[in-house]
Amino acid sequence: MPGRIAATALVLVLLLAAASSARTEPSGPAQATVSVAQGADAGTPESPHFVDLFDKLEEEARWAISDGWSNGDWVSSDWRRSQVQLAPEGLAIIMARNPRAAEKPYSSGEISTHETYRYGYFEARLRMPRGPGLVVGVFTYTRPEGEESWNEIDMELLGRDTRTLELTYHVAGQATKQEVRLPFDAAEGFHTYAFEWRPD
Repeated sequence: MPGRIAATALVLVLLLAAASSARTEPSGPAQATVSVAQGADAGTPESPHFVDLFDKLEEEARWAISDGWSNGDWVSSDWRRSQVQLAPEGLAIIMARNPRAAEKPYSSGEISTHETYRYGYFEARLRMPRGPGLVVGVFTYTRPEGEESWNEIDMELLGRDTRTLELTYHVAGQATKQEVRLPFDAAEGFHTYAFEWRPD
């Protein structure tokens, strides 16, 4: 039941899946601007909302930047603060090779909101890098009490097919997935992706 998804943090991420046989660097960094409006009267002073154009990175006020860990064996990249940078077009999340002694062959970046949100309109303007194994995601996420409490709403782009958007929601660990064929190539410019999360 989608309406049972708990309040969640908003996350932006670029990662390299371990199953990838990629030997080349991605075509460029994933870059984004983000807008979140929550509630029926989004945009009013009583309704929590924000728009972040990433002309500065509000770490203390809004964003947590992952640093020094990975999502496990299924990915070939770890999270590093150095891979999240401001760029003229917004926030750049960069995939790079790690030094040979590192546990993972690549490093990348992930940011998530300190605040949690429930219901409303979530939007991100992104440019996807091209390359096998790459995943760019904008999603809400919470798992406060293990697998059974895992709730997530995903918008994901894959570097191997930059004309398809994967949409998934997870409720109590159960996933429902849909793929949407895009009328454009997500690697050839910035495009706006959004979802509206309602109680139903």
